[in-house]
Amino acid sequence: MSITFEDIKMDPSQKLYIELAEKKYGTPLPAEIQQIMLEISTKAVERTEQRLRWTRLMYNLTKKINSRKGIDSDFPLFWIYLYGLLTEMLSDFDLYLKIGKIPDFLQPIYITLYNIKSSFSDGEVRFIKFMRHNHVHLHLDYYWSKTTIQNELIVKVKTPTEIDARDNTERIIKDHNNSQNQVACDFARQISVNVNLLYDQVSEATKIV
Repeated sequence: MSITFEDIKMDPSQKLYIELAEKKYGTPLPAEIQQIMLEISTKAVERTEQRLRWTRLMYNLTKKINSRKGIDSDFPLFWIYLYGLLTEMLSDFDLYLKIGKIPDFLQPIYITLYNIKSSFSDGEVRFIKFMRHNHVHLHLDYYWSKTTIQNELIVKVKTPTEIDARDNTERIIKDHNNSQNQVACDFARQISVNVNLLYDQVSEATKIV
C-alpha cells in the first residue's frame, strides 16, 4: 500500500513541518514540497539506520588510522566514507531546510557534520573528492577532457569541471612527505573529536526514530 501526502497530513508528528512549509510556500503546498515531505516521512527509518552504519564505520576507520594501526585497505575506505559524510549525509538535511526546520533531535548531527566539513579548506575538500572518486570510478571525467568521436572525427569535447584537480592533489600529497596515507592520518587526527561526537549523536538519534 502506497503512502500519499494526504496520509502524511494525518500524522500528528508531521503537523509542525506542514505548518512551516505552508507558511513558506502557501496552501496548497507545491507538488515538489509535498514530494519532499513524503520522502522525509517514508525514508526516515531507512536513512537513520544507514546513517548509523555509515557513522559507525567512519568512527572505527578514524580511530584505527588515528592510532597508526591502519592497514592498506583501510585508507581507500577512509576517503570513501569521509566523502559520504561531507556530501550525501550532509545534503540529507537540505530536504528539511527546504521545508523550514531541521528536527530538534537531528540538529546536533547537522552542526557536527557542518563542523567536520568546515575544518577542511576548499582544496582539502577537493582532495577528498579526488581520492574517493579515484577509488570507486574507473574514469575520472571531471578533471580530464572527454571527447566524442564519430566516423573517426572528434565531434564534441567536454571540458573538465576541475582542471586543477590533479595538481591540487599532488600538492597536498607533497606537503605530507609524498604520502597519501600520511594525509589520511593527519585528516583523521583533525576530525577525530567531531567523528566521535557524531557517532554518539547518531546513536542517540536512532533511538528516537
